Amino acid sequence: MNEHAKKNLVAYTYTLLLVTLLCLIIGAAHFLVTPYYKANLRNSVAKTIAGISNPPLVPGSETDLRGNGISRITAWKVEGKNRGGELIVAVPVTGDSGPYTAVFHYKNDNDVRFLALAGIPESSLDPVRFGFSERLLQFRIQKLKHDLLELKDAK
Repeated sequence: MNEHAKKNLVAYTYTLLLVTLLCLIIGAAHFLVTPYYKANLRNSVAKTIAGISNPPLVPGSETDLRGNGISRITAWKVEGKNRGGELIVAVPVTGDSGPYTAVFHYKNDNDVRFLALAGIPESSLDPVRFGFSERLLQFRIQKLKHDLLELKDAK
């Protein structure tokens, strides 16, 4: 092996080590930050929907919704009597004013309704003011109904 090939091999090795180290750092950061993110999202959703429905909806344990292409959707079982199968679902939605986390309530009979935008309780009254048209919300509701029904049928 000539000198030029040795230099290239050393440079490629260092580059590979650097990329591997960066991947490990990113993976560790994700692993460490995820519990805080989930707790903050749950608290934000709970505070936002606290006064919206009667009887009040309280997010309970997080439920796994993986499958059928569903990603970035977080859902919690609703706590309380006669609430079996109901979910509070948080979905990232992009409106005219940028991305928000929309909160929906899913009932057993495949009924989905918009509650509010996480962190903005007044958005339940007028989502259009925050850049979410009725058409966009209906699209999201229909998509959630479809995805959650597919997931329910798959189980």
